[in-house]
Amino acid sequence: MKPKVTQAQGVVQRDPSLALVDFIAQARDHQPYGGVLWEEPTWDITPADVKTRAHLAKKKTLYFTEHAGARVPLEKRAVFEAAFAGLVKACLVNRRLKRGMESGTQRVFLRACRYVYGTLPLPVRRDPTRITRGHFV
Repeated sequence: MKPKVTQAQGVVQRDPSLALVDFIAQARDHQPYGGVLWEEPTWDITPADVKTRAHLAKKKTLYFTEHAGARVPLEKRAVFEAAFAGLVKACLVNRRLKRGMESGTQRVFLRACRYVYGTLPLPVRRDPTRITRGHFV
C-alpha cells in the first residue's frame, strides 16, 4: 500500500489514516511484550518487566478499557474501540522500545488515555485520526 502524500505550502503531509495504519503495524511487528496477543483487551506484561522485585511480584496487567473501579471485573468493563486501542497499544510499544518505559509509567500513560477516550465522541473513538485540539479544551 503506497501512502498518500499531499503537499500544501511546501509541507509534505501523509494521509493520517494510512500513517496510523503504518504506526500500528510497525508497533505490532516489534512488540516487546512476549506472549501477549495484540487484539486482547488485557496485556500481562509481567515477564517483560525487568524491574520486578520479589516483594513486588504481583502481576503487571494493562487493561485497554474505559475507567472502572478497582474491583470491577474485566467482563463488566467497556473495552476501547479497536482503532483507539490500536493507537494506544502502538504508543505504549513505542514508549517501551524507544525510552524503556516500565509498567508503572505505562499504566500512567494508559490512565491518561482513558481520560481522553472518555471525552471523545463515538465517531472519533472509532477513527482517532479525527482527534483535534478542540477535544482537549
